[in-house]
Amino acid sequence: WWRAKNEEPETPSAQSDDEELEVAEAPTPAWVAWLTWGTAAFCVVIVALAGLNLHDFQTRVETGVASKFDTFGAKRVTPQQVLLASGVRWGHPLTNIDRDAVARNVEKLPWVRHADVEAQLPNRVVFTVQEYEPYALLLGDGKLMIVDANGHVFKEAALGEAGDLPVITGFSAQLHREAHVRAVYESPSPEQRRMQTGLRLIQAH
Repeated sequence: WWRAKNEEPETPSAQSDDEELEVAEAPTPAWVAWLTWGTAAFCVVIVALAGLNLHDFQTRVETGVASKFDTFGAKRVTPQQVLLASGVRWGHPLTNIDRDAVARNVEKLPWVRHADVEAQLPNRVVFTVQEYEPYALLLGDGKLMIVDANGHVFKEAALGEAGDLPVITGFSAQLHREAHVRAVYESPSPEQRRMQTGLRLIQAH
C-alpha cells in the first residue's frame, strides 16, 4: 500500500506522444489543395464572364434607344422640366421619336418660345430651346402678365418674376403664344401692333 501510494502516476510514453504528434501534423492530401484552388479559379472565371456578358448586354440595350439626354439654351427651365414635358423616357426607341410632337410638348412650358429635338445614335436625345425674354409687365383683368419685346403675352407673372420691368395697361391680358404655331406666323392683330408701338416707345425712353 505504502509503495503504491508513493509511486508517481504513469506518464504517457514518448512513443504515444510522437504518434499523436504525427497524427496532428499529418499533411493535407494534394487532391484537396488542387480542388480548393480549382474551385476558386472556376468562380473567378464565372464572375468575369458574367461581367463581360452584362456589359455586352447593356451596350446592346442602350444602342438605338434613348438613355442619354442633353438640353441646351435653357436658363429659366431645368433639363428635368424639359425631359418631363417632352414625354421621352429612358429606353424609348430613337426611330419612334416624333420630333415635332416632342418639340410641341416642350413648348408647352411657359418660358419656352421654341424647341428643337434631335435623336442621335447610338443613344442620345438633344433638346435645344429658345426662351422668351421678358420685356414688360401687362396689367389687365386683375392679372399681371409678362410680355416680350415683340408683344407676345406668354405667361402670368409668378412671385419673384416681376423684377423692375415697366408696367403697361390698356391691353387684353390674353396669352399670345404664337411660337406654338409650327407653320408661318400670322400677321399681328391690331391690338398687338399697338402694344408693339408702346413697347418701342418704352425702349426709346
